[in-house]
Amino acid sequence: MYNIKKYALVAFSSLILMTNIKAATCGYEEKAKLNNEIANVKANYEIKERIMDPSEYVVPDALTEEEAAKYVAKQEYFQINILNLTENITAEVTNNLNNDKLTYDYTTDNKGNISFNQMDLDELITYTIKFYASKNTGCEGSVLKTLYVKMPRYNSYSTYSFCKNIPDYYMCQKYVTYEEKDFDTFYNRVTAEINKKIDKDKSNEENQKWYKKVFGFIKEHKVEFIAGGAVLIIITGGATYIIIKKRRRSII
Repeated sequence: MYNIKKYALVAFSSLILMTNIKAATCGYEEKAKLNNEIANVKANYEIKERIMDPSEYVVPDALTEEEAAKYVAKQEYFQINILNLTENITAEVTNNLNNDKLTYDYTTDNKGNISFNQMDLDELITYTIKFYASKNTGCEGSVLKTLYVKMPRYNSYSTYSFCKNIPDYYMCQKYVTYEEKDFDTFYNRVTAEINKKIDKDKSNEENQKWYKKVFGFIKEHKVEFIAGGAVLIIITGGATYIIIKKRRRSII
């Protein structure tokens, strides 16, 4: 019984000693150093594009033989960047859509600048990036800072021809930060905006003709505009941008 108490006392004393040593190493100077380093850590995103491999797409039938010969398919995607990590800081990335969790550290290869891609463009995604003190410090596991990177989503309505003359209208912008709207909502708001333009541009006969022509076309083909499908193809300046639409898959 005496030996058990003796060993228990030794183990408890060792635990207290180790705790005190760790607490001592995570002192004022260590914290000040980490605060200076974490102040330089940033996170952002960029819109990128890549040329797709021919095995990833089918040339649209609507193209002429000459157009098909010059066909170039590109895919847009988001690149999320974490910048200026040091050997003393670890980044943990999660998002609001699934259980994906990735951890990034400073290495001699990345030199503290890390990037990962988001191929899913039709979801509003928020990345939560928590920065921890690494095992190289006496403050291992301490949360140093949390950053949020809020991603927009691709707006398929932006490609419709009647958005051409109102590209700055929020329902016609290419990337937006609001939840997806049904076509009826889009139709009603855009036609209301076009009517405003008609009233405002009464002195401009050419604009009047354009708006009225588009307005009539929308009314006539409203049902045909209701979009579905998994792939959007946008032909711009000789290149084709293919927006891959995915749902609830891994996004990191």
